[in-house]
Amino acid sequence: MKEHNHNSTNLEFRKVYLSDMRSVINLYQKTTERSVNNQQLPQDQTIKLTADFGLPLSIVSDDKEVIGFAFATINEQDEVVLNSRGLQQHIPSSIGDELIEEAKRTLDATFGDLQENNTKLKHSIYKLVDWLNTCQ
Repeated sequence: MKEHNHNSTNLEFRKVYLSDMRSVINLYQKTTERSVNNQQLPQDQTIKLTADFGLPLSIVSDDKEVIGFAFATINEQDEVVLNSRGLQQHIPSSIGDELIEEAKRTLDATFGDLQENNTKLKHSIYKLVDWLNTCQ
């Protein structure tokens, strides 16, 4: 577990645990709402997760609150892509870069070399998204 100081705050970078998933999903849904239609959904409606949600691999928290996460997805060219999402007002690009580096270490430790075959990662993304949609 790494702790870094950015702008006099205590930010913690670490891999994602199951107990973090509710916070990650909430953050994903907030950022998706803003980017998709710039409108709020009714309180009882949630955004259905898709493969674009990816496999969350790392988070950054500020005082125990998740403010960003990095995740792996598979693009149209069948390549692994690492991205990060966060609350815009809280996450400078340098923190997004650190999130992606932490995600890369977790991805490599979990799946090994994905250059030639990313089938395990694809399968993991689809199973996670299906499971999370069932649980919501």
